[in-house]
Amino acid sequence: MRHFAVMLSLLLTAPLYALGIVEEDSTLGFSVVVGTREVSGQFEDWSAKIDLEARQITVTVRTTSATTNDALLDSVLHSAAWLNSRTFPDASFTSTEITETSDGYLATGILAVRDTTLPLVVMISEPEANERPIYMVQATLDRTAVGMEAFADTVSQTAEITGKIAITP
Repeated sequence: MRHFAVMLSLLLTAPLYALGIVEEDSTLGFSVVVGTREVSGQFEDWSAKIDLEARQITVTVRTTSATTNDALLDSVLHSAAWLNSRTFPDASFTSTEITETSDGYLATGILAVRDTTLPLVVMISEPEANERPIYMVQATLDRTAVGMEAFADTVSQTAEITGKIAITP
């Protein structure tokens, strides 16, 4: 399991050698509000590639690996109304620009979900002080912009994408 946030941070801060991601301490998740409660889930199968010379990050997520640990919600999540995992088993993010901010970095790029592409900005925090560097990532996705049904007022229009990426020191 790999994630673009670590790759981005490494790209901007590390010498040109590879650092390893600690898979068991890294996550890629999402959350939406359903009714009055927040529902969170994670992607269990995702990977990332980085070209240090080109300063480019590519992340691929298997949409079939999305889970909320609730069978009913997962069936909706994978249905044609949302991720449509049977027809579109992968989603991807490819960076087009990486900039440093006072709080970390911004990776601007193109998100491809279902049969739609749109711009997405991913915020990456400075690593937490810890035994090993841990980067936090966050992006907000307008679900309806990628063809996911709105479900009237019962589900939030936006989904928060979050990640925690641990790398070897």
